Amino acid sequence: PVADYSVAREYCGYESVISRLQKAGCSGRELFINSMILTHPTYIGYHGHLKKWLSENPELAAYLANKCGYWLIPVSAEVHDDAITVKWFNNGVAPCLHEYALRLHFYNPLGADTVVEIPESGNMAWMPGETTQKTYSFRYPENLIGEKVRLFMELYDHDTERTIDVGLRSEKLFRNCIPVGEFELK
Repeated sequence: PVADYSVAREYCGYESVISRLQKAGCSGRELFINSMILTHPTYIGYHGHLKKWLSENPELAAYLANKCGYWLIPVSAEVHDDAITVKWFNNGVAPCLHEYALRLHFYNPLGADTVVEIPESGNMAWMPGETTQKTYSFRYPENLIGEKVRLFMELYDHDTERTIDVGLRSEKLFRNCIPVGEFELK
């Protein structure tokens, strides 16, 4: 399966490739974009005169950078009993190659953070262009029972020790976490 390895498309030999494509009546842009759609690359590399290519193709460079890899977007989240159901959309062209943890952050009225971690979010199964609904079971932090809490969530990579960026504007996030809601724990 595609998720077992990363795929790299090389756009090399800029001048010779463009020359051959022009003679054949093909657009290098169309060829490269279509090859990305077929191969689901996690990243793209370039060999050649990068400054020249970027100066001649700034819009294409930005477009390609936003189309390779995965781009995970939380669509909705619903808390019920001891579970949270989240709908995720992969707006990229590739699946994730590493498993990420789902971390739930419960903030009490004083702002103290209690984290509940679900080790496997299931993100490697979120295919490009698809919405996936996943329900995660967890136990509420006992120290917060009876308190009003604010709930946030994040995807977390233990290998790099960082929060995974999701397709939300930074002003919508709180400490890089996705807002879910506010409620009293009973």
